[in-house]
Amino acid sequence: MKIFEITMLEQTNLSSCVNAVLEKIDYISDYSCSETFVYNIKLALWEVFTNFICHGNECSRCNIQVRIDETETEIALTITSIGNQFDWEKYKGMDCPDNDQVGGRGLYILQHICDHLSYENMGQVIKMRFDKERKYTNVN
Repeated sequence: MKIFEITMLEQTNLSSCVNAVLEKIDYISDYSCSETFVYNIKLALWEVFTNFICHGNECSRCNIQVRIDETETEIALTITSIGNQFDWEKYKGMDCPDNDQVGGRGLYILQHICDHLSYENMGQVIKMRFDKERKYTNVN
């Protein structure tokens, strides 16, 4: 288990924070996985972090903690926002938003790229799991 603290997460440092978390995941840093697997985790982190910034208590920045648990078969990420909540229930189970709809795509994407996704503590805690044995087809 690894714990990674991010203070003052905001739009301007979002990319570097996502990359810093990816570097802490052994399975990724060892180059043992497909590009699609890495992309899915990167996209999931990007969406979760963005939701905390944009939807969490109307803040433009937040402090979060990322817990990384790796087993031989999966990577589990538990992301906790310190103080920010995200009202995920209003988006739960939605179909893909229409092209003219603003927002609502992040949670839809998360539900499809994570092997498990759950929210706890009024949206302050997000748990995601990614199966290392899931077969991905790289698109060129």
